[in-house]
Amino acid sequence: MLPRTAPLLPLLHRTKHYVLINKPPGVYSQGPRTPDVISLLKQSNAQWFNQNNHIHPFCEPKLVQRLDSAVSGAMILCTSLTYVTKIARYLSHGGNNGIPIDKRYIALLDTTKSSVLEQINPYSPSPAVSGITWTTPTSGIIDSDLIIKDPDSNLRNAPTKNVRAITKFWLYPQYPKLLEFRPNTMVAVFEPVTGRKHQLRRHAAQILDAPIIGDSLYNNIDNNTEKPFQIALHSFEFGISPNPTVTNAFRAPALWGNEKKDKLWYGVVDENGWFDESVYQLKEKGDLYKEKDKKKNKKQKKQDTTTGEPISDV
Repeated sequence: MLPRTAPLLPLLHRTKHYVLINKPPGVYSQGPRTPDVISLLKQSNAQWFNQNNHIHPFCEPKLVQRLDSAVSGAMILCTSLTYVTKIARYLSHGGNNGIPIDKRYIALLDTTKSSVLEQINPYSPSPAVSGITWTTPTSGIIDSDLIIKDPDSNLRNAPTKNVRAITKFWLYPQYPKLLEFRPNTMVAVFEPVTGRKHQLRRHAAQILDAPIIGDSLYNNIDNNTEKPFQIALHSFEFGISPNPTVTNAFRAPALWGNEKKDKLWYGVVDENGWFDESVYQLKEKGDLYKEKDKKKNKKQKKQDTTTGEPISDV
């Protein structure tokens, strides 16, 4: 049973192929622990789960990605088996396989004891750090193995193995007004290239030497090891490319944790949960056509590559 005060799931966008929601913190991506995304959707949109309403290949909302319960933000669920297959194929193999999606996360990093971030300056050379290739003085790529339990083992004490994990990152040491409210804090944007468990949380703490604020699991500054309800990590930009000439991009405001000075995002977002414009890298939806393709797109009806039916940019 869900509590009567179960949080709502704000809807960012919906097409016949997918639903994009803004997941609150404290909500699990899937059961059996509750509240979870599917159970909440069944409460608020029961008609989506009525099998009589679906004709193949369309279906009830299905998970193709997950967010940790303590992480908030944009999350996609597919409502057609075609998109389930094609997005899963992209997430597994990347490149030109399936339907590409882009996910960007914004985080607040605790720089109290960071030997890496204390050296960050837009006008100075970047510090030499193992696992980081710098592209500018404030951005780069983390390419560092993570130790995980062998996913192919069913043993409780499964053996561990090293897996490659890659994360693009951008640092904002001069984010507007941040230090006025939060000293020893830096804003970071992450784009995961691979999808390992807790990849962003571990790269922040172990490579940048700056754990995400609120993340007691990977914060060796605190002695608190309880599972956090909310950490300062939010999936704030999401892009999906149903065909090679267009990407629909969406923004998810941080609606939780910005009310009072003791809350996570206070002083970082405005009253509506939006971040400073400088951190947004995907343009808003319907505005990502390649310049050279604009004239061609005016003459040709945009087609869904899987069904041949027109798709909506709305």
